[in-house]
Amino acid sequence: MIALAICLVLGLLGLTGYFYYKYKIASQANPAENEAQTYAAKIGKFILLPAEEPTLATVADIEKLKDQPFFANAQNGDKVLFFTQAQKALLYRPAENKVIEIMAISSSTALEPSLPDQGGNPGESSVNQESADKASAESWKAEQTVSEEQTPAESQLKEAPPKTVKVAVYNGTSTKGLAKNISEKISALSGVEIGAIANAEGVYAKTIIIDLSGNNEAFVQSLMEKIGGEESALPEGEQKPEADILIISGSDFKAD
Repeated sequence: MIALAICLVLGLLGLTGYFYYKYKIASQANPAENEAQTYAAKIGKFILLPAEEPTLATVADIEKLKDQPFFANAQNGDKVLFFTQAQKALLYRPAENKVIEIMAISSSTALEPSLPDQGGNPGESSVNQESADKASAESWKAEQTVSEEQTPAESQLKEAPPKTVKVAVYNGTSTKGLAKNISEKISALSGVEIGAIANAEGVYAKTIIIDLSGNNEAFVQSLMEKIGGEESALPEGEQKPEADILIISGSDFKAD
């Protein structure tokens, strides 16, 4: 019985050793992939990651990457996880367990010269790997095209004044008809629609122009060139009219 027990224990130890050996072989077969999964598991505890296995790269020479905004705060030894399907890249610092930067992958990502590939060979960018190219080259190109097409439109929306600007005029003095005089003077400007004409609650020494909508900076400058005055916020106590711009005449305004 003792001999049988000894044989059984030795057999179990041998079996355990065999499976441990197999595990070591499997874990060393692709260390870069296992390392990427390890980092993804750590990061996934405090940030939601795409549901795919990332490609891992290591920052080898930060001096060659300084001109790229993504690596502005990077250090040698930082890890980059590329999620090609989700088109995202994540910069991670293992020493601090901290995510430094996240960005959408674009065609410029392929210009990273000093990141190693999965096998740890310096001088090759992981984004230039065959697998990454096949998965995302077309999507990067499409993203860049859409971005270039949308930028001018977005710029026009932000910078161009509306075709018609509604302007209300308040008389901030005791001089009768001053608000009407101003409205007649600015009505000659293209795109002006005269709104309310009324008396202000306060008395003003200086004519002020208020951009109520906040989208008519260029138009406000045109009004100041036409009638003088200065740009201001809506004074306390004054009623906000249904208009894009409010002009409150001051005693400095000279009627024609």
